[in-house]
Amino acid sequence: VNVTGMGSISGTGGYQWFTLYRNSTNLGNGAQPYFCDVSNLNGYDSVIAINYLDAPATTSATTYSVYVAANSSGQAAYFGGNTATCFMTLLEIAAWP
Repeated sequence: VNVTGMGSISGTGGYQWFTLYRNSTNLGNGAQPYFCDVSNLNGYDSVIAINYLDAPATTSATTYSVYVAANSSGQAAYFGGNTATCFMTLLEIAAWP
């Protein structure tokens, strides 16, 4: 799973966290349940990139989502920045016989 795009936060200072979900499961690790964080954006856009090799071990339909949050209840975090385009690329890799 490859995710690229722009992230921004309202207000001054603060942190913004980005993570990837498969269905209802957060794929970030337990000690740090997110893939990347950005600090002190001050309303400016920053480039966000997440690369994750997943092995869901299922043939059922699977949904991937990007979640974003700000560390302060008075701030809003955005994925997409100021009308920026964001991308998520999924590549299925089959086992070689």
